[in-house]
Amino acid sequence: MKSLLAILFAGISYLSSAQNIAVTSTNLFEGEPYLAIDPSNPQIITAAWMSVQLGQEVVIKTSVSQDGGLTWSTPTYFPHAQAGYSSADESMGYDANGNLYIAYIDYDNDNFLSGSVVVRKSTDNGLNWGPAYEAINITDCPNKLCIDRPWIAVDNSSGPNSGAVYVTATNANQPTLVSAPYHPYFAASSDGGVTFTDARELDTIGYLAGSSIPQPMPSPVVAANGTFMACYPSYETSQSVFAQMLLATSTTAGIDLDHSAQYQSMMAGVSDQYAKKAGHLMADPVNPNRLGYVFLSEQNGDADVFYTETTDLANWSTPIRVNDDPVGNDRLQDQVWGKINESGDVAICWRDRRNASSSGYQTETETYCAVRFKDSTSFETNFAVSSVQSPHNAILEGAGNDFICVEFIGDTVYTLWGDVRTGTINIYLNKSNINTGTTSTFEVTKENPLLSVYPNPASETVKIKHFEEFSDIQLINGNGEILKEISNPTFSVEELASGTYWILFKVANKQFSTPIIIK
Repeated sequence: MKSLLAILFAGISYLSSAQNIAVTSTNLFEGEPYLAIDPSNPQIITAAWMSVQLGQEVVIKTSVSQDGGLTWSTPTYFPHAQAGYSSADESMGYDANGNLYIAYIDYDNDNFLSGSVVVRKSTDNGLNWGPAYEAINITDCPNKLCIDRPWIAVDNSSGPNSGAVYVTATNANQPTLVSAPYHPYFAASSDGGVTFTDARELDTIGYLAGSSIPQPMPSPVVAANGTFMACYPSYETSQSVFAQMLLATSTTAGIDLDHSAQYQSMMAGVSDQYAKKAGHLMADPVNPNRLGYVFLSEQNGDADVFYTETTDLANWSTPIRVNDDPVGNDRLQDQVWGKINESGDVAICWRDRRNASSSGYQTETETYCAVRFKDSTSFETNFAVSSVQSPHNAILEGAGNDFICVEFIGDTVYTLWGDVRTGTINIYLNKSNINTGTTSTFEVTKENPLLSVYPNPASETVKIKHFEEFSDIQLINGNGEILKEISNPTFSVEELASGTYWILFKVANKQFSTPIIIK
């Protein structure tokens, strides 16, 4: 749901890649993963993601590891507020007392007539969750649908607003329902996420997002001293002839907001219509005056990853290129995320195409990361955290799989991402130690396949189990060409050459796929 910045910015080489083990392993959509790590005990890891649940629309699921990723709890999911609702866009954050919060959308995704961003709290690291409290309602912003791409930021400092919960959001990408001008939005809670201030526009006169960026998605953080900060893109020529990143800050738990121009540039934007372009703001957990920002730019002719930072909240450094593949090699990078650890080191991860067979978005991908140590002026050698190259799938061109998530605790970079190596989006976790060079992966959960075919492998006929629960079923080859429309639970494959094929199908109006081998 969340394409962004189309106009705005329109040595670790010894790390080896272990075999990735899926956080989720299903033949259904598992998208938009998010990761939270207990700040007092990095062995406790909570993962959250979007998933299809039979008999429902898309839901949010969570699972918890209490042993650093070795074993995981049975996934649980959140029920919808109303029948027919769907959920998306989850994010999590801890407060100073060890409470874990999650925010997500629960809404009518067919007609956009109702819905909200809700927040839940867990006192046991996500094993159990409290009730859903409303942070932003779709009616708070008539004709703007301001519940898209919510992010949560929680004050875990010891300052006067400790425990404050902030939720930001933006306009939905529904051009027939939403018209300019566009705005970022936010709401704040001072009572542990139970009640929130009325949702309001995050931008203001002189610091407007403008009418050129349909989804000016904010990226929020809470600084080490408890100051709330959120950056958002702007292109408004009455304010500046340049595209800008603007910064809103509050020291009063969202009651008052100050604004400044974070950064402006003539760097080229990202033109590919499918690229996931959102930048990401990160706060130094120790230095309240230091922020980092990672974003994409086609300055060199193809989308590269760039990083800039400030140590005084006023002057931003000249952006430096993070990915170290050859400059101008016509290979697009996208889907960036970053984090600063307590030592001041920076970790950046993204979806990489340096080894792809062709240019553009619609080609093979891997997940890469890079680290810059605090006192260095450059990033160390890039390293892959994905163990295989993932083929492209048309499912990546729509909503979902729009971001990866990175945590950086001590000397370990935790990376959570989704790719389509199995034929649909599943989620993978990697842990990489930046000092020892060791890397490891862990399985969170395995669930039963949503669509099953038998026999598989097959040579004559194939039968689809629970055929009546699926729609728009098609058989395609490895090039994505539709070979046949499937209208009966049993169909022939005698005419097919040996190889791997895919069955496309829909559940809850979302398209998924499952592999079938013909022998």
